[in-house]
Amino acid sequence: MKNYILNKRNREERKLAEWNKMKLIGKKKYIWIKGGLEWGFFMAIAMTYIIQAIYEHFSLESFSNQNFITSLIINFVIFSIIGYIQSILLWRKYEKKYNS
Repeated sequence: MKNYILNKRNREERKLAEWNKMKLIGKKKYIWIKGGLEWGFFMAIAMTYIIQAIYEHFSLESFSNQNFITSLIINFVIFSIIGYIQSILLWRKYEKKYNS
């Protein structure tokens, strides 16, 4: 039971530290940069490579064709929107939890 309490306290301390870092960045900048661009860019690249590798069986030529580039652009738009929404929700959650 003691370990559970210590782990829960450590988790809360990490979340509070994360919230403090988020506040230093600022709401708009955090949402756009961290959510929309960073997360969206990472996920777009990762998912495009994974999907392309599955359908093209890891062919190196497939990563330079027009379908790959089109998929990358579409995935970037989709995952940027998802990251933007996710960042807004995370900001609201932490704001409600630590500023109330």
